[in-house]
Amino acid sequence: MLMLQAIQHRVADMATGLYAARSMTYAALAALDEGREVHTEAFMCKLFVAESAFRILDEAVQIHGKEGLTQGNEIEFLFRKIRMFRVLTGTSEIQRNGIAKLLALHH
Repeated sequence: MLMLQAIQHRVADMATGLYAARSMTYAALAALDEGREVHTEAFMCKLFVAESAFRILDEAVQIHGKEGLTQGNEIEFLFRKIRMFRVLTGTSEIQRNGIAKLLALHH
């Protein structure tokens, strides 16, 4: 059990990142359901979720080593998909630009 502690800590961090991304998304959706404008929150969610998902999948690749990048492996498939998602939904810099612009307008 002690030998796997490093992997367990990585998995714990991955699960924590997923929980944070999911919680942030649910909070923005709840605000939207209440009729509030969530433009800033939407940019923040897109940024945080995309970057968190990439970090989580990158960590999964690290844990699985070469097998994690073998074509046909689910981790490899998800890794490619999330990388494409990050570009198609707007780069992190574009999301940050949107956040900054909206924050400047509201303050």
